[in-house]
Amino acid sequence: MLLNWPVRKVVAFEKVSEGGKLVAAHEDINDEDQTVKVKSPNPSIGTTLTDDKGAKEVEPVQVTLVDKVAYTKSYCW
Repeated sequence: MLLNWPVRKVVAFEKVSEGGKLVAAHEDINDEDQTVKVKSPNPSIGTTLTDDKGAKEVEPVQVTLVDKVAYTKSYCW
């Protein structure tokens, strides 16, 4: 039997640091573009941040960053 759980929300926050120093952050709990609704009781979520070419290291110039989010639902039976 699949249990009926209330809808919850998960909001992604990002921080960028350079040399251990925080240089940028986006931590808006009300940002609907960073929010997913979770219907299952035990979701897992992870992110991978790269530049737009897939590199994990970038030069200290203006770059486009891509944050890929992986989300897995877990169900109670």
